Amino acid sequence: MIAEGATRTFEGWGKEMKWNTSLFHLTMSYGAAFLTDWNIREIFRFS
Repeated sequence: MIAEGATRTFEGWGKEMKWNTSLFHLTMSYGAAFLTDWNIREIFRFS
């Protein structure tokens, strides 16, 4: 994703992986948040 100039997480590992790849997909963002020292409960609080 970074090699392809992504500023957000993609649905797949690259633009060419699927014909309808979403270029803004929150599923892959959890892994990025997990690798940081952010408080996950703060980030994903929906109330």
